[in-house]
Amino acid sequence: MLIRRPLLAILLSTATVACTNNAAPQDAAPTPATAKEKALAEAAPPTPATSLPPKEVSLSAPKAAPLAGPTPEIKVIDAGAEPRAALRIHAVTGQEQPMNMTMTIGMAMNMGAGASPYIKMPPTEMLMSTKVTSVSSSGDFRYEFELTGVDVKAQADTQPEMVEAMRGAMAGIVGMRGYSVVSSRGEVREAEFELPPNAPAQIQQQLQGMRQSMQQIAVPFPEEAVGVGARWEVVAAIPDLNGLSLTQSASYELVGIEGETVRLKTSISQVAEPQIMKAPGMPPGAQVRLESMSSSGQGETTLNLGKLVPLAAKMQMGMKMAMDIDASGSRQKMAMSMDMGFELRGE
Repeated sequence: MLIRRPLLAILLSTATVACTNNAAPQDAAPTPATAKEKALAEAAPPTPATSLPPKEVSLSAPKAAPLAGPTPEIKVIDAGAEPRAALRIHAVTGQEQPMNMTMTIGMAMNMGAGASPYIKMPPTEMLMSTKVTSVSSSGDFRYEFELTGVDVKAQADTQPEMVEAMRGAMAGIVGMRGYSVVSSRGEVREAEFELPPNAPAQIQQQLQGMRQSMQQIAVPFPEEAVGVGARWEVVAAIPDLNGLSLTQSASYELVGIEGETVRLKTSISQVAEPQIMKAPGMPPGAQVRLESMSSSGQGETTLNLGKLVPLAAKMQMGMKMAMDIDASGSRQKMAMSMDMGFELRGE
């Protein structure tokens, strides 16, 4: 639970960029692009970008810059049945744990009169290692993580070109690593990560804006003691997620607890008000106005309070977004819908 959301956000952002670049109409014959079409395509997020130098991050550094933004608000709706206990993570220095996550994405896009059919991307499997490097007297602990492998699973109904393109994009993030300092309740105190030098520039830019949002997308436990049947909500204002400000609301239900093993049901929603998007890499003179964005999803998690990675977790989410793109006077409407699913396994 504690490690799932920040890392999931990073991996989802990476995979979404890789997938978006391949979400073009598969049946339409290519036609020469007009100057207007080229300008609008360049302005539409995510945007191509020149290579960025990899940021130097010392994973052995004792302290990073504090995270910005408001702390997520936690509200207990129902404390649940007796007996009750405070949910706390019991990290141990030197503890290592691998994580395996399989992610699926499907999407459709409409831009002006053009439209792409719903495209189901092949499943992507990601392997990650984690290690607790220190634990303070207050229970705060520091862990490091590294993405050790990525595999795009070819399917019978998937075009080989799409599989290879995705494999190429995702291969560039293998070696991504970072660290986080987290409280025993799952509150993120510090967070930092770096991509390998060969990571695609577009993915580098997409992830730059996530550093200061790590605190808001974490999932802390409530301060109060809770029992089976407990329900709590976590509301977080995310001020800048790759140029987009949104509000995230998540609700949790404690459906079972046995010793250190906890089972949760989760529902999550995100909504963004109309705004000017300030995405990285936007060409000069281009402006993207978000008209609407909403997403929602449900899932369930089984975790052990003595481990970083859930024993098992799965979630399904859907998202819809509408934008108005203005590229040097050429305007166009763009709409996108996306379905996302993931399953996670720890040991």
